[in-house]
Amino acid sequence: MWTSFSASRWICLLTLAAVMLISASQVDSFPSYAHACCERAQTRKVKDIMKCNKQESRRSCPHNAFLIVSSSSSKPICVQQNAQWLQKLLDEKKLICPSQFSAKGRFEVLDDEDDVEW
Repeated sequence: MWTSFSASRWICLLTLAAVMLISASQVDSFPSYAHACCERAQTRKVKDIMKCNKQESRRSCPHNAFLIVSSSSSKPICVQQNAQWLQKLLDEKKLICPSQFSAKGRFEVLDDEDDVEW
């Protein structure tokens, strides 16, 4: 059965397998710290911010904080919500920190002007 495949079919199957593996590796998944919980948070300024997520209180983690990843550290740094430097960046819209479990990254957000057919 397997020997009856022509060379072009084998190439097609191998190409399809390679595309499946490459596309699966390109998936934008939740960060590794998506379920992290900030027990203690700092107010000290963090430089070279690469990513920021807002941690809202939930049953498994009753603390409000921001999880920030900088270029100098791959581990998230917990920053208090009332840190003045952070609030200034957020108010000036120089930094965007979506909620950890926000669906905005996963689904298209429609404006009021968009036509939606049900």
